[in-house]
Amino acid sequence: MTPHDMMLVMIERHTLAYLAGVIDGEASVYSPVSGRTRLSIGHTCYPMLEFCQSLAGGVVRVNKGWPVCSANCTSPHVHSRVQKKVWAISGTRAEVVLANVFPYLIVKRAKVSVILEKATVRLPSKYTKTQQAKVLLDMEERGWDLGTLP
Repeated sequence: MTPHDMMLVMIERHTLAYLAGVIDGEASVYSPVSGRTRLSIGHTCYPMLEFCQSLAGGVVRVNKGWPVCSANCTSPHVHSRVQKKVWAISGTRAEVVLANVFPYLIVKRAKVSVILEKATVRLPSKYTKTQQAKVLLDMEERGWDLGTLP
């Protein structure tokens, strides 16, 4: 066992189960036929999105505000807008996360199963082997189990 292996802290099961619940309830998961797997969570709770980002990287961006009222609201009040933030990851990062939370998924289990069956650990062709290795090393250092990948 190398010193790097000893320093590696695996993500705990209850954290994976929590993340699976967030993905089941709030996430958009898709994998176009010719594209990379993408996982995104849109929410108004910024700390939750920061937590997801701290686990797997990716970006948190701000979307335009969404009306709080329904489209056919006839109330005379001013329609306020809520600022929605989105955390997103794609490619290898998304596949590593989905493979690790898969045992805890309920609602999106079938969809993720199909995505993982056709997934291969791949990055855009513009990435060099060194860049690919850096992404996988980053995920491993964050505690993700790379052995769960197809």
